[in-house]
Amino acid sequence: PKSAEHIKTAPKPDQQSKPAAKAASSAPAKHAAPTKAQPAPQTTPPAPPQPKQPPNLQEKLAGVIHDLHDITGLERIMFAMITPDRKAVRSRIVVGAADDANLKKLEINLEQKHLFSILVSKQQGFWLNRDNHQKYAALIPKEVHNHLNSESFFASSLYVRNKPLGILYADCSNPNELDRNKFSQFKQVSQRLCNELSGK
Repeated sequence: PKSAEHIKTAPKPDQQSKPAAKAASSAPAKHAAPTKAQPAPQTTPPAPPQPKQPPNLQEKLAGVIHDLHDITGLERIMFAMITPDRKAVRSRIVVGAADDANLKKLEINLEQKHLFSILVSKQQGFWLNRDNHQKYAALIPKEVHNHLNSESFFASSLYVRNKPLGILYADCSNPNELDRNKFSQFKQVSQRLCNELSGK
């Protein structure tokens, strides 16, 4: 029989696992592959704001006429435009006195000689009042007496780039409310309107 010193004893289980465990612990750790960033969803950029359209002729006229009404306290203001054939002026804008229906229907023939045909012959302002009424009353066409205050009113021809555009008219139910100060304001606004429409 073999002696005890020649009998090799098998290593204990824990002794076998140590080198493997050590090798495992010394092996470099493998890092997980970085995930690729998902591209951000594409969004449609907001449309740029549309440029504000400049006011047209009608809007410019209405704006200035409302200013005139507020500044002077004149009761009725009308813009009458020369027709394309240039034979008449026809009411286009009316402000005040509940937007008076009579003024809205106004049309004045320019083929006859009267106060308004003379007025549009050049750029000028006119104030009918009690001091000049006797002189100019006969020049007011009879067909407009029911539309206008034939006792007293302001009127101005409007010219754009040296061409007649129409007539600006204003009155009050009480003729005494028309005075030099209001007439001066009326002429200033008329000139401002001509300048704006001419692009000055």
